[in-house]
Formats: sequence, C-alpha cells, structure tokens
Amino acid sequence: MQRINILLMLATLCQIASCSSPSKLTDRINAKTPVKGFYNLDDAKLAGVYSRPGPSYVARKGPGLGGNGLFLFPDDTYLYLVATDVGPIQILDKGTWHYSRGTIELVSDPEVKWDPEIERRFITIHRLAMEREVLLIGTDLDLSHFEKESAVDSETTLLGFAHERFKAINPSEATELKANLLKNYWFPKR
Repeated sequence: MQRINILLMLATLCQIASCSSPSKLTDRINAKTPVKGFYNLDDAKLAGVYSRPGPSYVARKGPGLGGNGLFLFPDDTYLYLVATDVGPIQILDKGTWHYSRGTIELVSDPEVKWDPEIERRFITIHRLAMEREVLLIGTDLDLSHFEKESAVDSETTLLGFAHERFKAINPSEATELKANLLKNYWFPKR
C-alpha cells in the first residue's frame, strides 16, 4: 500500500513539473497572442536592464505613475528597483540570478531579510515580429493575471505584465553601474 502511495505522489509530481515547463508556459501565452520562447540563451545575452512597464507598453498606453526595474548583471547578480509617484526610487531586492532552458530564477541575498514580494521565476520570450526583443514574464502571478485580463488587446496586455529589456549591460560597465545603484538606491529595511 505504501509503495502505491509513493508511486502516485511521483506521478503527480511529474505532472506538475511538466505543466510548468517553459514551453508549456509559453503555450499558455500563445493561446492569447503569438510569442516564441527562448530556451538556449547564454547569460551575456540576457544581462541587461528590464523595465515594467517597458518602452513598447509606454509607447502604446503612455507612462504610468511608477514601475519596476530589474537589472540582470553579467556576473549573475541582480538588483530589483521600484519607483512610485509618492516615494523615492529604491532597491527592493538584490541577489543572484540563474538561467536554465528558458527560465530565470532570482535568489535574494542573505542581507535581504524581508519578503520583497516580487516574482522569483520568469520565462524568457519574444513577440514573433520582434526577434531581438527579450520579455520576462513571471510564472507565479504575472502569467495568470495576463490570462485573466487579455480578452481585448492581448499583445498590449502581455506588454503590461512583462519586464522588457531595453538596454544590454556590458561587463565593462557593470561594476560601476551596480556600485552607483547601490550607493544611491539601497536603503535596507531595519
């Protein structure tokens, strides 16, 4: 009896794992608007500055009252900034990022002792007409919110939930850029 329970648990885990694979998640977006997943990028091609809302969304809908910036550095570290209309720009989270087969995972530094309440896992995609574009879609909340709200203009809705890369970060500029951001926007919660 115990052996059957273990086999059932393993089968369930396999189903869960296959449902959340990057290609399955990309298929869920494709059901609403055409995109293509990136599954074999190297870290150097992903390193960059990503914003939400990104330039493509702002061009369609105008700027909002705030936004988020995700800086993926070539040394596999990241800074996650938030800007609002009522407070200063600040780094909400920092740590290391890892890319594997279409998925980026963020892991906070031990120094971050609070829950930054951000997505931790993203799939990497682009719109079919924009092959050089890199969009990151969070797999926990962003994807399900996109699916619920994409009835009218699904491409614009996708852009509203995506972090869009608008600038690459070269290794030669990364150290200075990170130091400046930490100096000006890192205010650890006490």
